[in-house]
Amino acid sequence: MEVQRDAVKYICETLEVPYPEPKELDAIGIIRSDAIGHAMYGKLDRVSKSSFIQRFDMSRGSFTLLTVFSDRREYVHSQVYMAN
Repeated sequence: MEVQRDAVKYICETLEVPYPEPKELDAIGIIRSDAIGHAMYGKLDRVSKSSFIQRFDMSRGSFTLLTVFSDRREYVHSQVYMAN
């Protein structure tokens, strides 16, 4: 997703038109990277983290993303809802 965003940004710069940067894309990019892009290894505040989609509660409109951290902090369960 970052490659596509960069491509749009460079095209806008070349055409000298404003580059719209929706803030929602940042959150979507983080969820995407955690869930399927780089799920086994990531960093948050210099702490390693791993994320997993919990399949037992997947549906057409949502899933739970479980994130565990190397510093033994509490697991994080993130409910992700998708627009239909």
